[in-house]
Amino acid sequence: MAEPPEAPAHLTPSILGTKEYWDTAYTSELSAHLQSPDGAAESSTVWFAETAAAAKTLAYLAAHAPDGPDTSFLDLGAGNGELLFELRESARWRGGRGRMLGVDYADAAVRLAAARGAARGP
Repeated sequence: MAEPPEAPAHLTPSILGTKEYWDTAYTSELSAHLQSPDGAAESSTVWFAETAAAAKTLAYLAAHAPDGPDTSFLDLGAGNGELLFELRESARWRGGRGRMLGVDYADAAVRLAAARGAARGP
């Protein structure tokens, strides 16, 4: 069997591509969040904040997603849930009946998102 071709330099694997990295990162963030006095302190990292990724995603969704109270969202690789929190707080979808569901392969990320959501309230 032939060896697979070598990946181009710009596709070199990164530690960010490992489950172990995210398990460690979100376990640390979850611990910091749970140690805050009332559980509400915002200690979670907003990934890609410097690129305004959430704002760009919200703008894209505003232009392309259905505009109604039943609009639902599925966030794969949701991490700490930040994008779904932004969507929920967005005037466009606030008060809607649609579901917002985040999925992540790091269990600590799911627990962190749930804790952040509980601290934020309904």
